[in-house]
Amino acid sequence: MPGTDNFYIFTSLRYDPSLQQVPSRGFQHAAWNYHHVSPFYCLDYHRDRLLRAATHWGWQSAMDALAGEQALTRLADSANEFLGTSQMTPVRLRIIVHAHGTIEFQKFDTPDAAMENLFPSCLPAPAATPGDMEAQRSVVYALLRDSALIPPSEFTHHKTSKRDMYNEARSRAGINAGDRKEVLMVNAQNGEIMEGSITTPYFWRNGRWVTPPVSAEFSGMDSGGNNGTSRRYALENKLAVEESVKAETLVDGEECWISNGVSGFIAAQVGMSGAQAEAAVRTGQDEYRAKRYKHALAHFTRAMLSCRCNRGMKRDRCSCKNFEAVVDKGDSIFHEAMYTCSCSVGKMFNKCDNPVHIKALDYRAATFESMKELDRAKRDAEWILELAPRLPDVCARTSPMAGMKRNKYPAGVDAGNASRMATSPKFQQLYNARNKLHLRYCRRDPIFLPSELFVWILSYCNLVQRVRCLGVSKQWQRTLMSRDFASLWKDLDFTGSSTPRRPPRIDFLKKLVAGAGRDVRRLVIEEQNHRFQLSQAKLFVLLQGAVRLEHLELSCPDNTLRIPPTAGICKTLKTLSLRLFAAEPKKSAIGLDYIPACAYPFELLNPVAETIETLHLSGLPMSWFREQDVPCMPRLKYLHLQMRTGSTALFPILHMGSKTPVLEQLWLQDTLPDRSSDWEYQWSKIWPNFKALIVAGSNSSTAARFSISLVILLLSSLNHGHKLEYIDLDLPWSPNPDAVAIEPLTLEPGPAIQKVWNMASTVLDPESNWQNEYRSLKAIRLANAVLNPESLQQVAQRQAAAGQLHTLDLVFPPESLATPAGAVSSAHLAKYEWLAGSPGIRCMSISQFRFRPFPRTSDDLPLPAFLATFPKLETLEIRSEHYDEAEMCSVISAIIKETKTLKLIYQNQIRGALMDKLGTAAAKHGIKVAFGERPREWPVPVTP
Repeated sequence: MPGTDNFYIFTSLRYDPSLQQVPSRGFQHAAWNYHHVSPFYCLDYHRDRLLRAATHWGWQSAMDALAGEQALTRLADSANEFLGTSQMTPVRLRIIVHAHGTIEFQKFDTPDAAMENLFPSCLPAPAATPGDMEAQRSVVYALLRDSALIPPSEFTHHKTSKRDMYNEARSRAGINAGDRKEVLMVNAQNGEIMEGSITTPYFWRNGRWVTPPVSAEFSGMDSGGNNGTSRRYALENKLAVEESVKAETLVDGEECWISNGVSGFIAAQVGMSGAQAEAAVRTGQDEYRAKRYKHALAHFTRAMLSCRCNRGMKRDRCSCKNFEAVVDKGDSIFHEAMYTCSCSVGKMFNKCDNPVHIKALDYRAATFESMKELDRAKRDAEWILELAPRLPDVCARTSPMAGMKRNKYPAGVDAGNASRMATSPKFQQLYNARNKLHLRYCRRDPIFLPSELFVWILSYCNLVQRVRCLGVSKQWQRTLMSRDFASLWKDLDFTGSSTPRRPPRIDFLKKLVAGAGRDVRRLVIEEQNHRFQLSQAKLFVLLQGAVRLEHLELSCPDNTLRIPPTAGICKTLKTLSLRLFAAEPKKSAIGLDYIPACAYPFELLNPVAETIETLHLSGLPMSWFREQDVPCMPRLKYLHLQMRTGSTALFPILHMGSKTPVLEQLWLQDTLPDRSSDWEYQWSKIWPNFKALIVAGSNSSTAARFSISLVILLLSSLNHGHKLEYIDLDLPWSPNPDAVAIEPLTLEPGPAIQKVWNMASTVLDPESNWQNEYRSLKAIRLANAVLNPESLQQVAQRQAAAGQLHTLDLVFPPESLATPAGAVSSAHLAKYEWLAGSPGIRCMSISQFRFRPFPRTSDDLPLPAFLATFPKLETLEIRSEHYDEAEMCSVISAIIKETKTLKLIYQNQIRGALMDKLGTAAAKHGIKVAFGERPREWPVPVTP
């Protein structure tokens, strides 16, 4: 309650020694900080905020302690005394004022901030390039809307210890500490935006930035938000004006700004929840069924406006397209929808395949149809065609509308993503309707079919087959190299069946890139038996025709190849794969562990190092093992390093951390990782967003096992394991009773590492003694690594019980000759009692088990009953070298009969007639049995 020790007012401001440079750098608009050399950000504004709150609550002692210039000086001196002279890094300083006038301080770490974002002279308009002294978009926050409504009160007007409404809003939005997200509070009285949970928002309206209005004193007549210090700065410096902002006017993807007294001004983007748009569509459907058409139109329109494609503006229809005229001429509707546009709509807005947007527009057209407003229904139907000409919804809505207007539109558009169409019930409906026209088209030269249908047919051909089609006739060649067919040549994959029989000539490569409109997006070249003979001239031609290349994959490239400086891919390339050796079972000679620096194609990697997000290297240069010549890759998120099978060289993986600051996923294939000389410093600084680790290899030596185990322990303990979601260990690992056993996953890795490296006197993490907490863990894949069930229980039990863990593999230890057959595996499975019945498990692998032969009871073969406890288990991989084909077939049959949710089983032992019988029996239960190993996705799907 106000006036008690449990209730207080407070403010949070930035302490930053660099703020003392404000006067010398000429930030004259910085007000108090320009006239006072101070490390405190807008201290006078914060003092005024506290004084207004104390006045509102009638705290006379607090008012006396805060009023006047001398009080401001005392406040600065007290804060400096609290922080001390040794504080040289930025902190968030919390100033707490109690009713009896006492002032307390608390400090918390905070990131660096540019001076232009603390004292901007202007907020750049959406899509505008920031100028000098203008706020920079170095960081962009996701701005979410709270699903609940908040009543305004004196506790939302003043910043007090009563902040439950803000904490609950952040919890509903799923925002954790450190997330680059903010949630907007909505006024329960008028539906207006109040403020953010910890920031003030600014929205672009009518050519200017606006912020919700707040009165000087609490009145209940304004937006209801907090009168923040950065808001005061923005208004006094005319960065924004006050204006009410209705929550319903927010648009998905809308650019905006947020600010507070600690971080200054930060770029943000409205992220409307997909659930909110879907809820609007469902409400509109209910209104439509009740024949309240006007209300239904309002809900459908609101769902349309929330789509990201609107870019925060009103999106009009294109006025250039005339589909009826195209039909009369017999031309392509798809071509008209894709390319015909000379107005501003095509320049300002892109196509949109958001299913919620299309669904809302589809239902709005149906509503107009029910209201007998056929012209408006037809315009909405054609708008779907304009937005997403590849979706089946186009024809499902356009054709009926055209029929009502006595027009004859074609039956459909067979272009776009075939897999997406095939799963759509609307596409199946259209496909069945078009079967009646089959005789009309089946005997015609395909070149005379609608172009979109011809493109769809050729999409099933590989590159070699498409090239052969160029030789059918001159008309075929002219047609296939025209703009309508450019999509066929944007993916040049010279691998597999598309590997050329003889080296392609340069003039032929020029023709290919010309057919793509000089816009090749994906280029894959495999030098199998030197069939392609990639030279610098050929590479130059291909890259000149790929100014927006996104994916480049080369195998066995010559070390003299380089990316020309004129190639635009240096700014657009996202994925690079360099395979510097052919696949081979074992290295054939000593000295092949790495590639000499003089033979490594650095000029293919270094020019694009700053842009790539995915990198796959098969073969590493010798200099990297010496921590030399590693380029800085500031955007790299996914890294796959591969060495030859049997390689024994130790690679200093932690050194890569200083060169790849935003790495999220790492895959080490036959690469023996090793710590660096200054591993403690590197380990504590690298990869703050590390989410996935894959380690695969076949080296089973003791030295290799310990080296791998130690580094796995370090990498899985990054950030105390808080963000690690996926770990995959495909290596021969099991506890060694003759040496120090190290579990790769553990909550307390420090003692094990100190014991092995003899560093008992080293304190690895004095703040928390290096305790791991795998709070985000979702998948643990194990191919050959036998992990201790008790250790796994400590790591994953909480996530499994909460339904968060969806993948977990079990590898059984080898049988012992001193125990009965099946006893070891049965005992091992019994230790997983904590896992049985986990509500989230969808995928499992069971490996190297050996239960009692010729089982008679469930105790002899407990595996089927164990798997049947998982209510959502859909995918199972099962393999064991201890079973022959017949025995494994009986085990899988028992699993099929016992489980009720399985849909797919992978196995690699059963073949021939037994496989046919097993597949037939499984199909009766709705289960597919596939031969082979469960595929590994890369990059791994993780939380963005």
